[in-house]
Amino acid sequence: MRVTTGCRISGFYGNYYIRGNDLLALPNCNADWTVGLEITHDSKTLQSSTICVQSALLFTNSRGERRIRVNTIALPVTDSEQDIFKSVNVKALSNLMMKSSTHTALQSGLPSGRQKLIRQCKRLFSLSLFHYTSNLFFLLY
Repeated sequence: MRVTTGCRISGFYGNYYIRGNDLLALPNCNADWTVGLEITHDSKTLQSSTICVQSALLFTNSRGERRIRVNTIALPVTDSEQDIFKSVNVKALSNLMMKSSTHTALQSGLPSGRQKLIRQCKRLFSLSLFHYTSNLFFLLY
């Protein structure tokens, strides 16, 4: 996984083993499998009008052939609340919020996971979320 300079991957969500800052080992993948990642940006360092996220998957197909699949997505940077509202993928955001809260619950207990989800929902429904733009959520297919 790679991201634009000025951004960093602050969290991965899914079934994987972390081998490095941007390298995951995946036990098994299929067409319905997804991994979520949380990207944090520094508004002082980020100079681009787009953020690019790239993933590369090295795999062996059913015939034993080694293949690589590369996915790249470029997303515009904005501080407009209207643009953010229009572009939110509700299913992807809900999925990532649940995975993030589940991860916290597994690490710190169910009450901590529940509180994290409640805080995320409160921030989502308040306008202050859209003024606080240090975390971007993406769901990569």
